[in-house]
Amino acid sequence: MSKEYKGPDVKAPRYRSKTTTLLTKDIYKKFLEKYPEYKEHDFEEFKKNISIFNEAIWKTALEYRDGVDLPEGLGNVFIGTCWKKKKTNVDFYKSAKYKMLITNQNYETDGKLGKIFYTNYNNKYRFTNRVMWMFKGCRDFKRTMGKTYPEQWKKYIHIDPSQKINKLYKRQQRRDFMKNQQERMLDYYNEFDMD
Repeated sequence: MSKEYKGPDVKAPRYRSKTTTLLTKDIYKKFLEKYPEYKEHDFEEFKKNISIFNEAIWKTALEYRDGVDLPEGLGNVFIGTCWKKKKTNVDFYKSAKYKMLITNQNYETDGKLGKIFYTNYNNKYRFTNRVMWMFKGCRDFKRTMGKTYPEQWKKYIHIDPSQKINKLYKRQQRRDFMKNQQERMLDYYNEFDMD
């Protein structure tokens, strides 16, 4: 029994929140005041270098299970595996195309979802007003994660919804450390050496 799906009105008025960016000419001027040796580089090259660095960060977060520690002790970004939400997960594109309600079942990941997590609650990330900080992944990060997650979903940390992220993250780091320690001990273990 499928429900009829009425798509959104694409010609309806939209509310768009105003966004601001940090990559302005004023920031570039302050950067040059602090580092005058980079005066031969223009503003476009400045923006390009920042985007290359940011891309390297999110690619590292996708590649490694523990994610990536952000520079200047700002926190940690990692990919986590979660259970799908209890309410229906509507596939809006297919529902609009076939005019009936179609849901995403995530069969290739056993019903699990991949999410980008940011945490700064570890003891090493102590900075003023850290409670107010948040992280929002860029479009390329989210789209690349959406493509690669179904193939690699088992390698990421499973997040229990009833526990805080920092406790799960610390526990997983301890497990990984002990596993690596055990492998290192086996390298030099000799059962015939009785000394």
